[in-house]
Amino acid sequence: MTAASLDIVAIGNAIVDVIATAEEDFLVAEGLAKGSMQLISADRAGDLYSKMGPGREISGGSAANTIAGMAALGRKCGFIGQVANDQRGKVFSHDIRAIDVAVTTPARESEPALVGGHFDTQFTFAQALTEAAAAVPNVVVLVSIPASDIAVGGDRGQDALARLRNVVRRKSAQWKPAEDDESFEIVRRRLFEPLIAPEQYTARDVTARAFYELYRTQAAEFPPETREAAYCLLYTSPSPRDRTRPRMPSSA
Repeated sequence: MTAASLDIVAIGNAIVDVIATAEEDFLVAEGLAKGSMQLISADRAGDLYSKMGPGREISGGSAANTIAGMAALGRKCGFIGQVANDQRGKVFSHDIRAIDVAVTTPARESEPALVGGHFDTQFTFAQALTEAAAAVPNVVVLVSIPASDIAVGGDRGQDALARLRNVVRRKSAQWKPAEDDESFEIVRRRLFEPLIAPEQYTARDVTARAFYELYRTQAAEFPPETREAAYCLLYTSPSPRDRTRPRMPSSA
């Protein structure tokens, strides 16, 4: 058997967020509600992009963000996702490779607005993935789904979510949304070894403090929730499951 060259490989949409400041009048005129998410057509996206002010392009997406975090922790990582040979495709390709993540998928020359495939092709991929996972022992497929109606993205998002449930249920033993603390445990147990020695707990807290300081010093780059007191307590107080862990070191 060929030895694995990568520790973790993520499969997902290669997304570039375009972040711009907008006035209240613009939101009203375009029918956009604050704090909402909408699934829109390529034409609608192009129309909004042409009307909005200057923006910042930031590479992201759940899979890419996760793999970027693991690469920062020293893992050898790869990413599988389709980009177009256009401006935002080049931005994403540059950013993901700049953090030493292996990417071998060639850029697509056609249909840049639908580079990830049409609506139906997404579910063909999901079906193929679950079929393949079911055929391999000790493989678990974790599906990340929106946690609220707003995040689902309207009627089209509800349709997509219903179809995804049907695809996964064909091979799954159950479909049960995980609670917040359960999601944490799922990720922790799949990616990290158990902590035993006191110095391991200290190293964990130092890492958590580094993330907290990143959120604090780069506030404009992260959601406002990361600056709320309740969120900060995650980094400064023992968790209910671990009352004996060392206290987080104080920031300078």
